[in-house]
Amino acid sequence: ALAASKPGVQAKERDYELELAKAEVARLSEAVKEMAVKLTLAEGKDGWAVCPERNVVAM
Repeated sequence: ALAASKPGVQAKERDYELELAKAEVARLSEAVKEMAVKLTLAEGKDGWAVCPERNVVAM
């Protein structure tokens, strides 16, 4: 408690909830990437067209 009260000195406590949240974000990011690859393979690239005038993806 004393070290945390001194300016410029940070406590060495770990934020377990933040670590769990970051791990969950990483896990979900990988899952979304896998699903995107599977969807692309299942539908083929013909389902994704880029509109050259506006440079946006049209579905």
